[in-house]
Parts: sequence; structure tokens; C-alpha cells
Amino acid sequence: MRNIHIKLEHVAYLVVACIIPIGTVSPKALVLMLGVAVVTFLSLNRDVLINTLRRSRQYFAYFLPLLLIGLASSIWSLEFTLSLSLALKLISLVAIGCVVIAAVWELPSRIVNTLRRAIHLGVVLAGALLVFEVATSGWLYRTFRGYAWEQVIFEPTGGINLDAPIKSGITVLSIFVWCLFGNIRGGVVLAICVFALVLVLAWKCSATASLVALLLGLAAALMARLALRSVLILVSITFCLSVVVAPFAIHAALKDITPSNISAQIGNSGLPLSGMNRLIIWKFTSQKILEKPLLGRGLRTSRVLPSGGEKYDIVRARENGTREVISRDFFIPLHPHNQSLQIWLELGALGAVSFALAAGVLILMIGRLPIQRSQSGWLIGAIVTLMVYGQISFGAWQNWWIAGQFLSVGLLLITLSSHRGSEK
Repeated sequence: MRNIHIKLEHVAYLVVACIIPIGTVSPKALVLMLGVAVVTFLSLNRDVLINTLRRSRQYFAYFLPLLLIGLASSIWSLEFTLSLSLALKLISLVAIGCVVIAAVWELPSRIVNTLRRAIHLGVVLAGALLVFEVATSGWLYRTFRGYAWEQVIFEPTGGINLDAPIKSGITVLSIFVWCLFGNIRGGVVLAICVFALVLVLAWKCSATASLVALLLGLAAALMARLALRSVLILVSITFCLSVVVAPFAIHAALKDITPSNISAQIGNSGLPLSGMNRLIIWKFTSQKILEKPLLGRGLRTSRVLPSGGEKYDIVRARENGTREVISRDFFIPLHPHNQSLQIWLELGALGAVSFALAAGVLILMIGRLPIQRSQSGWLIGAIVTLMVYGQISFGAWQNWWIAGQFLSVGLLLITLSSHRGSEK
């Protein structure tokens, strides 16, 4: 029996060490890695399986109102099948994520110490992979996809965007880098070095969202080390308010934003082109929210919203008097790139308030976790980083992003928590 347990421990080390590097190279693989993680952790916790499942049900209860609203939205959805299928997938994905978080608390100390080393190794390997990809212009991405340079630089079609996969890798590493600030010798020094590396890569690759998310997360983490309870309350209230007032505040602030106005500001605005596109998308989304604010239009209907599939142009005037189209995009390209607006648009005020309350309570619960006070700040920093990404980058229901959030928090808890399950 002991030999079997030792083998499981070795397998767990390998699995955990691979999660972050694999996710960095292929973010969509994080969904698969979440499934592998839950099987691995439950195997390690087989003697306390009932406790693990009981704890996971408690976590799941916080997400249940939002999930039920999403499921019910299929009734009034623009696309019944689209909404229903996503609701069922989300219920399954969140349930698995909750089991992963619950299983972390039941792991015995000896295994936790092993997994901490695996997590640190995984972050370092992911950082090395990213440096390699940046230095070689995405060699791994090009090789695995079978892209020749002729395809990458093929002018008639614009070639292949090699920046996108690298920026995605930076995003993944930025949500896992917090795992290095854990209870292990030399962890803080290593964390500072890798954290700085991610910032440099984000700056070099113009990954603005990653820069903003990491810097705000770092500020929150440092503030929490001085006044934990106050920062928890501040973050919780700020996030709840930002969700609830999002469509109204954005609609008022961006009332004069149009593609033509944006085009006129080219060269005079400090915003990157992606930021200008975000403003147009958010303005359009806020208008659609106010047309149907109570229940929304149904889960996942952002991608099929009438007129959302129409395109707009951002143009730049040339010196010779002609005009050049520098960006052409949809008013809603699959999702609004803002989870608060997306939840309002699809689930209305009912979904937005449910989401805000659940998030606010979970943030406040950080102060009650069995984590040393000096370590709690790193968890707050990670949560703020995730929150910022959600507000300026990703769709609320992207599977890989949800899986990545559960995995990053779960692995971070392994490195930070001081109370462990019983030894087996």
C-alpha cells in the first residue's frame, strides 16, 4: 500500500509540475489539466473523499444562484440551444473547480511540501518557455501548428499573428506567478525574479492588460500586508460596485464615443489601438444592456446579438489626404471583453447582482482562511489580477479562463496555507 501511495505522490508531482508550462504554451489545455488535477487530488485524498465532496458543495453553493439564472435564461434566450448547452457546461466546469479547491485543503502536509516544489518548478519552466518563444518568434507555436515562414509573412492574407499566442502565454504565467510567494526557502527571491521577468515580457510584447493586471495586483498585495482587513473590504466593495454600475457608468462616460470620433483622435490619444476598440465595444454593449436590463438576452447570446455582428472601421488620415483603415472589427466580437458587461447583457440585473454578491462574499472570506496573515496579501494580489483581466480582456464564460482561475487559486492555496489535512 505504501508503494502505491509513493507512486501516486510521484504522479501528482509530475502532473502539478506540468500544469503551468502546458497552460502557458496552450491555454485551452487548462480545461483538460483541471480534469487531470481533480482526479489526481481525489486519488491522494481517497481516505477523506467524503470530507472533500462535502467541502466542495459548500463552495459550489456560492456559484449556484448565478448558474441557475444562466440555466433559466435559456427560456427567454435568443438562442435556446446555445444558452442551455453553455449552462450545463458551466455547471460541470464550476463543480469540478470547486472539488479541486476543496481537495487542496485535505492534502496531508508531506504531499503538500512535495507539490509546492512541483509548483515552483512549473512556474520556472513556464517562464523559460516564454523567454524561448519570445526569442525565437514563437518556434514552439509555429512548429506544433506546422506553420512555415512563408505562411507567417504571407502578405496577401496578412500572415499569421505570432503575438497572440505569446501574449496568451504571458497571461497564463501572470496568474500563476503568485504561487512563488509561498512558504518555501528562497521563494520570495525567486518570485521577485520571475515576477519581474513577466513584467518585462509583457512590456516588450505590448501586453498592456497583463501589465495593468499585475501592477494592480502587486499594489493590492503590498497594501494587504499593511492592512489586511481594510484591503479586503475595499476590494470587495469596489468590485461589487464596479459590476453593479458598469453599464450605467460606461454608457455615461462613453456617450460621445463613435468610430469616427476615435478615428479623429488617432495620434493624439495615449490609448493603444486595442484600447480604442474596447471603448467602441463597451459603448455598444452598454446601449444594448439598457434596452433589456432586467433579465438580459440569454446566456452566450453576445455572439449572436442582432447588429453585434456588424463591423466598424477606425481610419487614419494620410498626409496626401487619403484615409487608411487601420482597424476593422465587430461591434461585439464574440464577447464584450468585460465580464461585468457580458453578465449584464446576457443575464441582466438579476445575474449581475448575483455575481457581485457571490464574488464580494468570497473575497471577504479570504480573511478567514487558514493562511498566515503575512501570506494572505499574495492571495489578494492574485485575485485582483484575475479581476482586472476579467474587466478588460476575457469573456466571462471562456472555459480555459474559468479553468485557469480555479487552478491558479488552488495551486496558490497549496503554497500559502498553513493548516493541512491529516497525514495518511
